[in-house]
Amino acid sequence: MPYLKLLKEFEDKIRVNRNSKLTLMQEVVAGIYICNNALSDFRRTVAIESFKSKDEEAHFFKDVKSEPLCQLIHYSEVRSCLIKLPRCGLQAKLEFIDLEIKRVNSFFTNNLDFQLYMKSGGSERDKKYFTRKYFGNRPLNALYPCFRDPLFNTSHDEVWSTIKGFGLYGDYLKELKVKLIDTPNKISVPSEKVNPPFRFTMPATAAMEFIYAFKELRAFNHGNFDITPFTDYFSEVFDIEIKDPYGLFAQIANRKTKRAKYIQMLLDAFLNSLERRDEF
Repeated sequence: MPYLKLLKEFEDKIRVNRNSKLTLMQEVVAGIYICNNALSDFRRTVAIESFKSKDEEAHFFKDVKSEPLCQLIHYSEVRSCLIKLPRCGLQAKLEFIDLEIKRVNSFFTNNLDFQLYMKSGGSERDKKYFTRKYFGNRPLNALYPCFRDPLFNTSHDEVWSTIKGFGLYGDYLKELKVKLIDTPNKISVPSEKVNPPFRFTMPATAAMEFIYAFKELRAFNHGNFDITPFTDYFSEVFDIEIKDPYGLFAQIANRKTKRAKYIQMLLDAFLNSLERRDEF
């Protein structure tokens, strides 16, 4: 069976990708590429090589094709999560994850009967679920309504792959939630705090000038952020203590001269850099 050779090649590539020293997003993007290529190879093979029996056909759509397809669904969901996950605020991140977990659980609930059949190890309905003869009997609650190739799909192969893919995605969500909850506790322990590679070494007043200028300039989130959480984020990232953001801004506003003292220093330093460059 040529499908088993293709499946082995796919599993080897996925294993190498997981063990590579890539960022999670890089691993996910590479994984999606590997899965799509594997499914394309399977589709071409199915178009050329006919199945010898209905049992062989059911085995392919149940146990072979579902491997790259469930991984594709898993990687696609993780990529979507990485893109949509709020960048700031632990509570906002946890609420997003809880909504994703609820979506996953809702899919499982809507397919309880089919899950029970699959997990019980039954085979009496395999020809109905995993041969193309019954292609039109697709359940109405399938997650991804789209065009489906009658040569390369059965009524339930995508549902089964989604169940397996969502199982992997659900595990990822649970691990991510635990990691986010544990991270503040780890950061709060002085012995575990790592020195940041970049430290803001100007006064806190200078930081507040820059932060308010960022907001007016719409440099972050198009200006749609509150001063206090952004100041907390700035302080954590650049290891500077800013105790009273609004009090510091009041001091800046009450200056009689040079109200934008540090921003002017920033501008002068930048212009000096350009002038030195012009001298060469």
